[in-house]
Amino acid sequence: MPEPGYFETLNHRMKARSFFQNRVVQHIIFWTVLLAFSLSKELNQYRNTPFFSLFANTFAEFVFQVISSYALAYYLIPRFYFRRQYLAFMVNLILLIYLSSVACRYLTIYIVEPIVRTPPLEQESLFQILTEMRPMLMNYTFPIFSMTLLFLFAKFFVDFQREREHGLLLKKEKSELELKTLKSQMNPHFLFNTLNNIYSLSIVDYVKTPVAIDRLAGILDTILFKCNVDYHPVSSEIEMVENYIELEKLRYDERLVLHIEKNIDQDNLIPPLILLSLVENAFKHGAGEDSGSPEIWISIKANATVTAFEIKNTVFNSTSTTDREGTGLANIHRQLDLLYAKNYSLETSCSKGLFRVNLSLQNAPHQ
Repeated sequence: MPEPGYFETLNHRMKARSFFQNRVVQHIIFWTVLLAFSLSKELNQYRNTPFFSLFANTFAEFVFQVISSYALAYYLIPRFYFRRQYLAFMVNLILLIYLSSVACRYLTIYIVEPIVRTPPLEQESLFQILTEMRPMLMNYTFPIFSMTLLFLFAKFFVDFQREREHGLLLKKEKSELELKTLKSQMNPHFLFNTLNNIYSLSIVDYVKTPVAIDRLAGILDTILFKCNVDYHPVSSEIEMVENYIELEKLRYDERLVLHIEKNIDQDNLIPPLILLSLVENAFKHGAGEDSGSPEIWISIKANATVTAFEIKNTVFNSTSTTDREGTGLANIHRQLDLLYAKNYSLETSCSKGLFRVNLSLQNAPHQ
């Protein structure tokens, strides 16, 4: 049981995380840290200068760092560069650099300095502010646009991370949707085949029909209410398989020969309906097409590292086995690709009148 206050602490952490993920908050934090860094640098370099004077000059620069950064990041680059209007982008960029530097220089000389310095003052003329490039580049352009480039780097790094996370989220949602679609395809496929079997049974031996329906109801209860997860215990899957086999045995009587071997050292988690679909496939394409004495061999092993399943069945016509990997096995392949990536193997083969399926599931992806 969680300690007192655990959920309140967790709630506060979630709110704090959401707060810091807000874009406006991120921008405020970035510029606050940048202003504090610039001011501390000035204080360290000019220790004998009054604090107010340093702050006023630093803040004047800071204002144009912010203006230039947002003008470049949110107007010039999207408006011209991203649209491949490179000449217009360069012209507007040069104009932005020049106007920002001139405006910052003018603000510093004619507004900040009269406040922080004792008159009389020697001030540059407006003509000098507009035309003297070297002092403007060294004292204003470089400090402004070095921070602008830092802002752009931070912005595009954060945007890249956000787009990457968004892409991964979309990929995950697509995989989950595809997985649900595959499961929804498998359920009707199984139900359709089983209802056909019960219909055939009702014609041949109607006395056994209620028993078959009861078996089917038990299987459907598991599928509808216990299989809405990516993984469930292998014991639950085995129980479904055994119910399905009992259901099929009602139709085949003594004709069907079954060999079942179980060696469960650990109740591993596996995707629902996988083994059931393989067993159903064996009955449909093996015993269902064999009017003689069909045989099916089932072996399942589960240990700390792997869940291994093998099923073999006699085939009535070996030439028809080339089409065995139809919708059922294709869906199983796709579902396992989504859940296990390369941490599984599913192999089929046919030789000497036997169709064989070998499935091996590694425990690593989900345990």
